[in-house]
Amino acid sequence: MYWQSFKDFITMGGDGLFVWLCIGITLLALAIEWLHLRALWHKQNGEK
Repeated sequence: MYWQSFKDFITMGGDGLFVWLCIGITLLALAIEWLHLRALWHKQNGEK
């Protein structure tokens, strides 16, 4: 029952857009963090 209302909420026009915006921002933050960690890892490997 809860899952059905959640699906309805996501497919709704205005609020659904807000949900996808939050998901997009989260993915963007994760991507930036991953690039940052990868850069640090390369820097450490270069110093050895």
